[in-house]
Amino acid sequence: MRKLCYPEIEKHIEEHRQFNFDVRDLAQKSLRTKAGVSHKAVKIAHKWLTEHIMTSDRDYAAYFSNPEHKSGNTKECAK
Repeated sequence: MRKLCYPEIEKHIEEHRQFNFDVRDLAQKSLRTKAGVSHKAVKIAHKWLTEHIMTSDRDYAAYFSNPEHKSGNTKECAK
């Protein structure tokens, strides 16, 4: 993504960081309470699937489907 100058890369990376944080936090709470899969865990997974994968990942797939953005047509990214 960085190499191909994806314009939404920082937002995309932050979504991954937030998901990782949420999952780690939930896992730690689950270990402390010895609880099983909670409703919150299901909500986090559902949000990831519906909001991130079905939206953000599709956005970058559409971006890279454009011949201007494919490998080999790279240019210096604007800083």
